[in-house]
Amino acid sequence: MNAKNDLGPQHYAIIEYLKAGHSLTPIEAIKIAGSMKLSSRVGELRTKGYNIQSEWIKTDTGKKVKKYWIEPKHEPVFMIKEHGQLEFAV
Repeated sequence: MNAKNDLGPQHYAIIEYLKAGHSLTPIEAIKIAGSMKLSSRVGELRTKGYNIQSEWIKTDTGKKVKKYWIEPKHEPVFMIKEHGQLEFAV
């Protein structure tokens, strides 16, 4: 698996879930992707170029686990003003 479009079913389920704006923990990954090795799948996705963020969190039971997410992309928005001039919309 070398290219972004060459993903296995677990990789695909994980990346699509993250791209939809959700965060993911190992317990959720079992339900979402059938993966019991989320950190391994995330490492493989990172080597394919996906910018997946992570942080340690503490669960309700006090266990520390990693949570993963993808930062949303903010594309610049332009408005066309009079005489064809472009202006950034904030």
